[in-house]
Amino acid sequence: MDTPERTMESEANEPRPVDPPPEGANQDEALTSSEKRLLLGLAVAGAVILLVVVLVNFVGGGSSDDSSPSADSAPSGQPDPKAFTGDGAIAATPSQLAPAATPVVDDLDRDTLKGGPLSWSVVGEGDWQPDNGELVTDTEPVGASPMAVVEMPAKFGEDWRFSIVVEKPSDNAGLVFGVEDAENYWELTFNSTYAAAAVNHVRDGESKGVQVIGPTEFGRGVSWQVQHEGDTVTLASEGEPFFAVSDPSLEESRKVGVIATSGAPATFSSPQIAALEGS
Repeated sequence: MDTPERTMESEANEPRPVDPPPEGANQDEALTSSEKRLLLGLAVAGAVILLVVVLVNFVGGGSSDDSSPSADSAPSGQPDPKAFTGDGAIAATPSQLAPAATPVVDDLDRDTLKGGPLSWSVVGEGDWQPDNGELVTDTEPVGASPMAVVEMPAKFGEDWRFSIVVEKPSDNAGLVFGVEDAENYWELTFNSTYAAAAVNHVRDGESKGVQVIGPTEFGRGVSWQVQHEGDTVTLASEGEPFFAVSDPSLEESRKVGVIATSGAPATFSSPQIAALEGS
């Protein structure tokens, strides 16, 4: 028979339940400083990996879709002059486009690309044709990136402007300028996945990135302009300049237009050209 002393000693040695922490208590107090540093390091590493994946996908071209971006979204952000180390240089973007003479407008109301008021031609594999007043790229061959370009008339001199309206946006579609042939040209192309545009210089078939601009969208119903003055080209959206570049390869070329991937066709309307006043 246990004595009272033994009973009290036995109860004192029995484990007692631990009360749970009150609701809302700070759980981080249970972590050591080493564990906190480890968690922070893992979070930073994850963010770096995500950024690398985004950049790789953007440079390689994202997936195409038939999205309809907002028409009031225009490029923003200042270009970095150190971003381009080619023959030319990113130039100061003017605050406004230069005054222009009365434009020559193509209503595209015909069955073939040629025969209108502008001197059109197709550069590269694939084709472009008018369709109900819109400029449309063929769906074949899949993966081709044909350009529909206008050659500026000699009477325009060295200073002129090209303008066109987006009717159906598409990834990797955009504007081309300084076009020499299918392997030598400049382009401004768009990627809706990353809400950004890229200016590239293609030389001998190799594309060199010049500048990534964003956030922006190739918005439906938005007009885009390419203004040429000597060896400098200024890009604008709805008449508002957002990028300029100077390069010797731009001085002589008089071909400018649009580009799109055949597998993800884009459509355009209201192309027009005009000489700048005083040219």
